[in-house]
Amino acid sequence: MKGGTISSDNIKYISEETHSEISRYFISKDNLYITIAGTIGDVGMVPEFFDGMNLTENAAKMIFSKVDKVWLQKTLSSKALQHQFTEKTNQLAQPKLALHRVVSSCVALPPLAEQQRIVAKVDELLAFSDNLKARLIDVQNTQIQLADAIVDQVVGESNK
Repeated sequence: MKGGTISSDNIKYISEETHSEISRYFISKDNLYITIAGTIGDVGMVPEFFDGMNLTENAAKMIFSKVDKVWLQKTLSSKALQHQFTEKTNQLAQPKLALHRVVSSCVALPPLAEQQRIVAKVDELLAFSDNLKARLIDVQNTQIQLADAIVDQVVGESNK
């Protein structure tokens, strides 16, 4: 669980008996997860592949209604909320974030329509930022090519 999703690498399977014993610890594609031990506060979406699987003890699932899932994931991943999670983490041998501390975090909750507008605007700005980064890399590559060409020309003329 990292980067806002769950990787299918190194999946561990449990027996049917264990699955039955811990049946309330399943996750749904409609849930978000939050890591609460080791890595603290990574919030992500549950991919469809993991629908109905069991959840690791290092994370908690979030069940919600009347809240845009993407908005909630982005909000809980924001610096402001991540700072709250860090402040509320018990620093023992392995960092742990108690669920009652997650629940006590402060989150401004705009109306659903506004949540969806915020998600659309954030996605638009992130795409714009990615485009600018790509253009900057292109400009830097062009500068390197021009510098190489100038050096090659100067070296070629000095060898005459």
